[in-house]
Amino acid sequence: MGKVIASRTLAALYWTLWYALVPLCIVRGAFALAQPRGADLLSQWLRDQPIPCAIALYLLVTSAFSVVRYQLPLAAYAYRPKLGNVPLTMAPLFDRASSLLEEFQGMHKKRARLIELTSEQEVNEVDESVAKLRSAIAQQPFRPEALVFSFGEAEMLFARVYGRFRKGDLRATLEVILPIVVMLLVFRGSVGELFKIPSGSMVPTLQIGDHIFVNKLKYGPTVPFTQIRLWENFPPARGDVAVFAYPEEPEKDFIKRVIGLAGDTIEVKGGHPWLNGWEVPSCLIGPYKGADSDGDLYVEYLGKEAYFVLNAIGDGTGDQGPFSVAKNEAFVLGDNRNNSHDSRFWWDGKGGGVPFANFRGPASLIWFSYAGTHMDGSRIGRSVMTSQLSLPKGMGASSQSALDKCLRDRPATTVPPLSTK
Repeated sequence: MGKVIASRTLAALYWTLWYALVPLCIVRGAFALAQPRGADLLSQWLRDQPIPCAIALYLLVTSAFSVVRYQLPLAAYAYRPKLGNVPLTMAPLFDRASSLLEEFQGMHKKRARLIELTSEQEVNEVDESVAKLRSAIAQQPFRPEALVFSFGEAEMLFARVYGRFRKGDLRATLEVILPIVVMLLVFRGSVGELFKIPSGSMVPTLQIGDHIFVNKLKYGPTVPFTQIRLWENFPPARGDVAVFAYPEEPEKDFIKRVIGLAGDTIEVKGGHPWLNGWEVPSCLIGPYKGADSDGDLYVEYLGKEAYFVLNAIGDGTGDQGPFSVAKNEAFVLGDNRNNSHDSRFWWDGKGGGVPFANFRGPASLIWFSYAGTHMDGSRIGRSVMTSQLSLPKGMGASSQSALDKCLRDRPATTVPPLSTK
């Protein structure tokens, strides 16, 4: 019993070591050795797209280990249940023989059809050679020379008789890869998409390096490679944090918060929005200082949402507007009001909204966060649209007390009046 437990422990160690710890250490080492952003192409990829690069490098390393899996230390403990009494040195040939037997099972189901296209004698010869191969694998004690001989004979006959019916390596690979690619394209186009936050325009709600999931079903899924929506669900809700194609350069994706809808007249005074002459209510928390932005932190209330916004200390952002929101458009602002290129400043400072057709979907959650040099585990899994506001890092007890009071004393009215125009 003790030997069995020890073997299982060593087998678990093999899988953990070669398919988790070592690959992760190699990935981490690659990032540690990368030069500063822009120093070379590889370093730029690693810095700009850390998640895809890490996944690709991990898969590359584990694939390389799979090629030499039987030569790695502790392999005998990991593969012994599968190999039985077959020596580890014969394991690659054993794998090829097992694959041939599986392929034979698939072909054997079409035996009658194959006899019509070849001959019964040839099919019987293949049956006999495969039976010898199956016996060589299972025989006790194991005889390596019997496996070598029987596999060679079976492989030769199988290729001669069934060769034209076998799937080529390219076809077999494509049959595995293409459905996955199609599913990913459909998912990306119609269900959800991943985005990385490149700027501080949505601080503190979203930080630089946050990776978010966008729900494309909310506003209506699109047919892949087109702008055709299967159905529409507009207008977006006030307070939504939404990803959209930047109206001036549609090839760029922006993320902002929806503030105004069609027919609204909007002004922004000292970073605070006014809708149809009504000031969106807010509550001061206190001073905030982050890696890229600082200012006064507020809770703002709009519709069903309560969220953080950051204004320049002393409301120094100036006034903008009034702006009129056109039909089938939404007016958007960044939560970092003094550091956001949003609806206030588009079209040479004239301002403008986002057409509904440009919207991808609302951000739902942060699935990863990489703060330039390290992973920020505290942000992973956090909902972007949440009623449970938690203070950004570094803010003290007094700020927490202010936040508790702001949430407790939520304004009675958070919905703007209708436009009188």
